[in-house]
Amino acid sequence: MAACGGTSEEGSKAAPKTTADPTTTTRPTDEARPEGRWTFVLTTTARSDVSDLDPGVAVVRLATLTPSCDEGPCDVDVAPAGAKGTYLPEGVAFRDTPNSDPATYRWDGSAKTYTRVSGPRTSSCTNVDGKVVADAYTDTTTTTMEFHPPEADRPATMTGTYVEKVEATEAGLKEGCTAYEETGTAVATPTGSLTEGAGLDLHGAYIGTEVVTKIDADGAQPPGFIGLLGRFELTRSGKGYDAKGIIGTAALAPDGTGFTGRTASVERPCTTTPETPKAYASVEELADLEPVALTEDGDPILAGRWTLSEEATPVGTAAGCASSTNTGYLVLVPAASLD
Repeated sequence: MAACGGTSEEGSKAAPKTTADPTTTTRPTDEARPEGRWTFVLTTTARSDVSDLDPGVAVVRLATLTPSCDEGPCDVDVAPAGAKGTYLPEGVAFRDTPNSDPATYRWDGSAKTYTRVSGPRTSSCTNVDGKVVADAYTDTTTTTMEFHPPEADRPATMTGTYVEKVEATEAGLKEGCTAYEETGTAVATPTGSLTEGAGLDLHGAYIGTEVVTKIDADGAQPPGFIGLLGRFELTRSGKGYDAKGIIGTAALAPDGTGFTGRTASVERPCTTTPETPKAYASVEELADLEPVALTEDGDPILAGRWTLSEEATPVGTAAGCASSTNTGYLVLVPAASLD
């Protein structure tokens, strides 16, 4: 799993088209401005301190939007709509104190945009030695978005960009944490407005991000760490999908809340010196995978749960390889949106 950075509402920072045709189930009550419960996805595309950054690190945030006027576009108040009074989806781990601060999207009538400034907030840093440094950064994120009313074949959306400016504190500088600027895309869709109905096709190539829930392995990244998993590919198969993931292909079937499936057991090596082949019997599982938002081009962004279980074989045990399980929250962003 590749190390990565993130937005100011995330956990610790690490040093360095398919065409969708969604159906809708809910819509904002006023088609002129965003309101109600929305799902936001922020995806990193560049960082000033990493020239060869692999884009695609993505996070999901949940918010309730309340316009400050009775009708038409105006400033929109933002409140957390996630778990335990935060902006986080249920079960998502967080390294620092989760953000629960209210905010406001300021309406700019000339530009026809909504702008929100979050922060400054203090966050931790994971330095090049893997050490977690508390209170190493102060982050300020500016998000600017346009609102798009619902259409016959899709719900309302918001699309735009974010810029996160990260300054290192004295504590951070002492541990090698340096300032940087991060930019990326921001999109949002009313929560629950996308379904697995006949009009929504999830097939295609995606870039996967994991927010670690728990890893049972020595030296593993802690809960809340955010990193790239790599490329996933979904291909339609009957009522579900064949999902090619990190170690193999899982047959995903609808489970009432999304799509769930797992790979067959795959023999994998253990990183001893020298490497030990056939040390693990590994299984990869995707669970409750569902569309949560749309890219600017209308392609679905997916989220769910991801697990990699590695059971040591007798060969692996003899070589000192221990069994482990990695579980996390998975976000899949269409690869085409990152080109």
